[in-house]
Amino acid sequence: VMAAAQIFISLFCTAFPIFIGKMTEIYGTQ
Repeated sequence: VMAAAQIFISLFCTAFPIFIGKMTEIYGTQ
């Protein structure tokens, strides 16, 4: 369970900045 939580956290910390970057890129061009 702890290992799965660490994997989820690591994936979240990797995907969240990418998601923010995409949102900033999309709304920044408008």
